[in-house]
Amino acid sequence: MSTSKVPVWRLARFFGLAYFISWLAWSPYYLPLNTPPSWLPYGHLLGSLGPMLASLILLYHERGFAGIRALAGGQRPGWPSLKWLLIGAGAPILLLLILIGIGLPSHPKAPNWQGLFLGQEFKFLSPVAYVLVNFFFFGMGEEIGWRGFALPRLQTRFSAFTANLVLTGFWALWHWPLFLNPLGGYIHMDIGGIVGWLFSLITGGILFTWLFNSSRGNVLACALFHSMMDVVFMADLNLPHISTYAGILVTLWGASVWLIYGRVTLSHSPKVTSNY
Repeated sequence: MSTSKVPVWRLARFFGLAYFISWLAWSPYYLPLNTPPSWLPYGHLLGSLGPMLASLILLYHERGFAGIRALAGGQRPGWPSLKWLLIGAGAPILLLLILIGIGLPSHPKAPNWQGLFLGQEFKFLSPVAYVLVNFFFFGMGEEIGWRGFALPRLQTRFSAFTANLVLTGFWALWHWPLFLNPLGGYIHMDIGGIVGWLFSLITGGILFTWLFNSSRGNVLACALFHSMMDVVFMADLNLPHISTYAGILVTLWGASVWLIYGRVTLSHSPKVTSNY
């Protein structure tokens, strides 16, 4: 923990390096490189490791392996950590069950469970591989950077709520090449869809901040939450409007966290800060 403010240039260096790594891997989306379409999903996965690689590079540069070990400080053994790991993995599943309960009255057919673990862009993966890929590339690849590195440093300068808003802005900008990926889902968004997506990042970010601060900095819990939320949002269960319902529930959940805990910490625990 630290109460001193992290210099802005250190934060800028992290975001710049994360962008550089990810946008380099995603360059076939916006440059005429004549990349075979079958290669594009692998570029998506590699680019998603940008935030994690940026944080590990900077931590090693500044403090060696001691800095990397400090990043894992929230992953302590025992029931408290296990509880937050279970919450991180289980909350999206509970959300999915609620969504199915909401959707069934207007669509009485049974959900298409085969579509739960079949992402549109990664149809070549088995269900088990799909979950593992989501966890490593999108869960760990993003959260080690966004929440593990950036959030605690932003929280040395701002309240938890404001830190989340700042982080969400950089998080959203990081995605821009994916809107040019012909195989992904972003390219099909209209203006209304983009606005809804941005709003979901803000409210979802509140939940990530709540989970991170409540668990005293458990990045693994955030990675599980991120990967399972991706699985839930990308699931093709043949239930109309399920993504709309998901967005509404996440918004209500995030607003509840804000109202219950307040903007300063967004949790029952003090905000996690670090300037190492």
